[in-house]
Amino acid sequence: MKKLTRHDGWDCVPQLKEVVDIINDDLGHHLYEIQHCVRTQSIEALVIELRQGLKGAINILDTIDTTVEYETVDED
Repeated sequence: MKKLTRHDGWDCVPQLKEVVDIINDDLGHHLYEIQHCVRTQSIEALVIELRQGLKGAINILDTIDTTVEYETVDED
């Protein structure tokens, strides 16, 4: 199915922004801890929080209709 939009980016799929917000805002400090070898919590807490955040992100991704083809139209 084709859908016309005035957006030339992914603003037409707000769920994608929600997923990025979860990853950046909710999981960002965990990613920093892992990437920069800074241990501030237990492995159990780290894994539990990562799993919860990722499950939330996956639940949102599951709501996206991937059969849609977005086509940008110019505003006249």
